[in-house]
Amino acid sequence: MVAPAKAEVADPATKAAIDQISAGIAALRSAGLSPTGCRDAATMMGQIEQLSRRLHACQIDVLADTDARDLQTEDLAMSAKIMMRHRAKLSSGEATARNNVMRCLRDLPEMQRTYRRGLIAEPNMRRIANAWCNERIRAKLIESESQILERALTLNHPHFCQFMTGWVRLADEDGARRDDETTHDKRKASMVENFDRGFTFEGQCGSLQGAMMREIWSRFTQAEFELDWAAAIEKHGEGNVTAAMLERTDAQRRMDALAAIFDQAASMPPGSIGPQFVLNVVMDHTTYERQLTRLAGGLVLPDDPNRADYQCRTLDGTPLNPAEVAAASLLGHVRRIVVDSAGVVINMGRKSRLFSGPAAIAAKIGSDTCYWPGCWVRASQCQVDHLHQFNPTDGSEGGGTDQKNAGPLCAKHNRLKQAKGFSTYRDDGGRWRVLRPDGTEIDP
Repeated sequence: MVAPAKAEVADPATKAAIDQISAGIAALRSAGLSPTGCRDAATMMGQIEQLSRRLHACQIDVLADTDARDLQTEDLAMSAKIMMRHRAKLSSGEATARNNVMRCLRDLPEMQRTYRRGLIAEPNMRRIANAWCNERIRAKLIESESQILERALTLNHPHFCQFMTGWVRLADEDGARRDDETTHDKRKASMVENFDRGFTFEGQCGSLQGAMMREIWSRFTQAEFELDWAAAIEKHGEGNVTAAMLERTDAQRRMDALAAIFDQAASMPPGSIGPQFVLNVVMDHTTYERQLTRLAGGLVLPDDPNRADYQCRTLDGTPLNPAEVAAASLLGHVRRIVVDSAGVVINMGRKSRLFSGPAAIAAKIGSDTCYWPGCWVRASQCQVDHLHQFNPTDGSEGGGTDQKNAGPLCAKHNRLKQAKGFSTYRDDGGRWRVLRPDGTEIDP
């Protein structure tokens, strides 16, 4: 089979630029893509990622110009999006996502300039475009372009999604509340027997109910993991075990954990109370007061979507419906915690060497994941780390046992941090900073 002749771009300057980029990629591969070490790998990843984003912005610009001039009609394509989907062999979902970014950037010139420079991560840009598609909040999003851009540049994707979820909720409170109520009203679950005699589970529920169920499920899943890990140590020896040696996959452990939940429930006598699981929820004071006022039938004025203190989430960062949380708080327990302007929780009581109870919860509220750069282990699964180590000589040097000197750190990073000579601190803005043994900082 003979390949069709390659079409050439008509404009000589554009063709020459494309040829230069192609030659540059070939030269890059010829030079080699083997970093000399950890820092060189991080630098190479960052620079190549930025090039990729700039090229992606060029794709969006070509789509925008084609759409603006209806160039696709010559081939009877129904839209520029469909033409791109066909020419680039994209899925409908991918084509729609690019088209939404293109339409969104027309209204956001500052965002567009920054996007073309390759400074906005593609998933963050798509999350902004997704919010732009909500016509009820589009005008507010355009007004808040600078504030949203700042977050898009500084937050990793999970945290940016958490921010945008809160922003959309505040900008469209009525719509968000209706969506939450619809999701809760449509809660359902099914267990269907398949033709091979197996079963398939399916279900959906509201945010608070789902967060509580996931917390329980996560704890049971962790117990199954610990069983597999202990069995692997017994078989291969301490210090020799890797995840690949475990008997079950993550998916299999989750299923076995779900079965264990059913087994435990079935073993409980009717009417008895089983083990109590606590779901810690973080909600800012303003949001809590507004929801209580709404529950009492009072007048609630529109909120400011750009206020920086909005929070309604689990410790792990899962966004929750504020109305559900406020209503549940009337039947549960409420703990008032005071934070300073940098978001650091103020000491909740006398100091102690080990963090436990309220002090441990307070130390984790400042971050929903392990604070180590690039680590996404959820806060509820982390240990509480002293940012500055306790000095047993006099018990004071290096920082005391309080929340300003504490943060959530996963077991692996907590174990390796001191052993490898890394140090950590929180800056005046409340952000965690991690320094290598030579004093240089790991990019946050």
